Amino acid sequence: MKIVLLAALVSFVLTLILGRFVLAELRKLKAGQEIRQDGPTWHNAKAGTPTMGGIMFILGAGVTVLVLGWQSMLVGDVTHLYVYLFALVFGLIGFVDDFRKVKQHQNEGLTAKQKFVLQLLAAVIFARSTSLLFAKVGLESMSPLNLLAVRFGLAFVVLCVIFWKKLRTVTKTDLLHGMILGAVFFAVMTCETFALTMTSASSVSFLVNTAIVIVPLFEAVLCRKLPKPPAMISATAALVGVGLLTLKSGSFALTFGELLCLLAAVLYAIAIIATDRLSKKGDALLIGIVQVGTMGFLSLAASFIFETPHMPQGSSEWIMIVIL
Repeated sequence: MKIVLLAALVSFVLTLILGRFVLAELRKLKAGQEIRQDGPTWHNAKAGTPTMGGIMFILGAGVTVLVLGWQSMLVGDVTHLYVYLFALVFGLIGFVDDFRKVKQHQNEGLTAKQKFVLQLLAAVIFARSTSLLFAKVGLESMSPLNLLAVRFGLAFVVLCVIFWKKLRTVTKTDLLHGMILGAVFFAVMTCETFALTMTSASSVSFLVNTAIVIVPLFEAVLCRKLPKPPAMISATAALVGVGLLTLKSGSFALTFGELLCLLAAVLYAIAIIATDRLSKKGDALLIGIVQVGTMGFLSLAASFIFETPHMPQGSSEWIMIVIL
């Protein structure tokens, strides 16, 4: 509790100090608020008010997280860093929105749809990362491939029951694309789940989700053009985060579990790009159902080969599977 109060106090003081410099620089750059012409006349008093002021809050919190959380990061606990990065993502969305307003000299930045999609994407990634905590608990009584087999096998059955009429219209293209994506995502989930048995859920979450910055880099290679500056900045930030996470006893060292996480991140990035390409060449829903079925089948087959699979025992295990 004391460290939480100290962090809040340090962050508050740093934000106040940074605010004096950040706001002054924003005024010099004329990064002021634009007012809609069709709005109330009394809104004109807000014209020129520095926008993008959230930078000082992000910076203040970031310095606090790194300084007060340094010792925790040295022993591999990056929970606080994970939470900060989630907040940083929403901060970046707000920054892009304000930056566009300033650049275009108007009161409209990102559209409501664009902001919704970006925020939804961030929330989905966070929810997926949170599921790792439940998977970690499930692995205490079930082997990795067995857990994946039950998880995706059950999901496939539920999807078939709900969309059984839709499944009658499935085409060969849907089946092929679904199986390709299912195989790629099976590789992602296998690396991720085995990594959970070797390292903390927070470390797995952070490392695997570096796929977010790997995707634009891969896209740049595919399109044969240099990555955009935001992608380079995000990639640099991710590398710094990986460096802080893998700093042990004054030197950088990756454990096998962390290597599996990075492999999962690369495969996840490939899966995202493949999904974007293949889902446009068929029925996205049917492709998704086949994908889940493929993941369940491959997990079950691998579990029979390398493990001794069994159904969940007791209500607690079933609840964990349902949550996942």
